[in-house]
Amino acid sequence: FPFYAHFAMTAPFLLIALFLLGTYHVLKERKISINYFLGIGILFISFILANYLTLENFVFGEVASHRSEWSKEVPGLAKSLKTFITTMIRGQYHSAVFLGLPVFLLSIYLTIKKETHWRTIGALLVSIVMISFFYSIYKYISVSLEEVLHLLTSFQFNRFTFLLPLFFYLLLILCFSSFKTRTYLLSAVAILFCLGNMASNKELTHNAAKLVLPHSISKKIPTFGDFYAQDLFAEIKEHIQLPQEEYRVVSLGFHPSVAQYNGFYSLDSYQNNYPLAYKRKFEKVIEGELRKNKELERYYTNWASRCYLFSAELKESCYLNCKKDSNVSIEELNINTDALKELGGRYILSAVPILNAANIKLTLDRTFENDHSSLKIYLYQL
Repeated sequence: FPFYAHFAMTAPFLLIALFLLGTYHVLKERKISINYFLGIGILFISFILANYLTLENFVFGEVASHRSEWSKEVPGLAKSLKTFITTMIRGQYHSAVFLGLPVFLLSIYLTIKKETHWRTIGALLVSIVMISFFYSIYKYISVSLEEVLHLLTSFQFNRFTFLLPLFFYLLLILCFSSFKTRTYLLSAVAILFCLGNMASNKELTHNAAKLVLPHSISKKIPTFGDFYAQDLFAEIKEHIQLPQEEYRVVSLGFHPSVAQYNGFYSLDSYQNNYPLAYKRKFEKVIEGELRKNKELERYYTNWASRCYLFSAELKESCYLNCKKDSNVSIEELNINTDALKELGGRYILSAVPILNAANIKLTLDRTFENDHSSLKIYLYQL
């Protein structure tokens, strides 16, 4: 598990939850399960081994991280209250979005009625409330203690929300086992919960549509193959006719991960930890576009894990999902191509035409498209 799980989103919270559960049983049973805590220890060591380089760089790295400039703004009371309620009954968008209200209400009813397993159900309900509350106020805690413990602002310790989907499914199981007979209400809650979860998550609805609907209807839903467009990017690679490690590219109107997946060395990327100095250098490339859109400016200034070649015009249209049938173009792209060259940039892979290309020292080399990809790539050379 540690070798394929996302460390920052699972490891600390899973380990803490397992340790607390074990401690509870020690206090309750008055004896220690050596195997249980040995298992937690092995899991902990495995996580360290699997993520040693990341942890070493994060904890002992001497280079300032872009995370040091993360936003220190705190949400208002109304927004915090909304976050608390929605997280408690709908989950958190990173960990999962689900329709938890029916299960939540039924669990409250069983706890009040003191049905079978009511103590366990009550404990899970309290845990859900506490995790949701902690998530909603974490920004206040991290900002107020930032001077004492800077780690609070550079690592998100509020991700216990990744436990919420598990807790809700446990509640559903306990609800079933608490009723002596299977009632229509219980069946309705279970069906509503499961269907609601599917409807709330695009990944699930897209997969279900691909499996169930005729191809003529579901063909517009992208697959992994459609997204990464290997045939299309193989054409681009062949056209450039240089070893990929000898030049750098940036992507415009689609995610850099597509170019990266196809072997291109990119100057833009989605990174959870990279040097602050690089953020500043890349900001010189896109500062003209950032000034045109306050939302993009805040997004990059206060976060910047998405270090992309942003366009204010695309932000108002297709943004990072510009398909070849979107009929979108950029009238005026205000980027500093000299700064991009200084970083080693040689090509811009754009999903849309750049109408002022000549004015910013860009030359359209060639366009690429085929029947298998929803992208049309305009290859611009610096």
